[in-house]
Amino acid sequence: SNRKAVSLLQLGRSRRRVSANQRASELLQKRAHQLGSKALAAVAAQIPGNAFAKVIDMIETLLERLKEEAAAEADHKAWCDEQLKANKMKRNKRTAEVNEQMAEIEGLTAAIDEMGATIKKLVEEQAALTKAMAEATKQREEEKATNLETIADAAAGIKAVS
Repeated sequence: SNRKAVSLLQLGRSRRRVSANQRASELLQKRAHQLGSKALAAVAAQIPGNAFAKVIDMIETLLERLKEEAAAEADHKAWCDEQLKANKMKRNKRTAEVNEQMAEIEGLTAAIDEMGATIKKLVEEQAALTKAMAEATKQREEEKATNLETIADAAAGIKAVS
């Protein structure tokens, strides 16, 4: 608080001194012009308009540069945030696509397993049918042979009777 008061007091004094110096310089320049005095004009030019003008100008320049850098950094941050958001959305979309394809792969794998089991069952049934057909064919051939014998016996019996 004390420092601020001193600083403000000094600032006020500095402004009054600058103002007085500027007024004196302007007055001398005006008189030098009216009188056409080169010596008076030279003295007027030597009076500093503001002892802190260079420092104030440097500080203002620095502040402008810092503001420009802050604006550029804010723009860059906004761009980075936008890129991060876009990349996150792409990553989420791709992750969803991968999950969808993985689910499809799992579904197709399950279908392949089911079809494989069905094929195995059908192959077993076909083998059983082929075996049953072979047994039925064998039995019919045996019955045919028995029938032929019976027919031959009957034909012989008919011949013997007649």
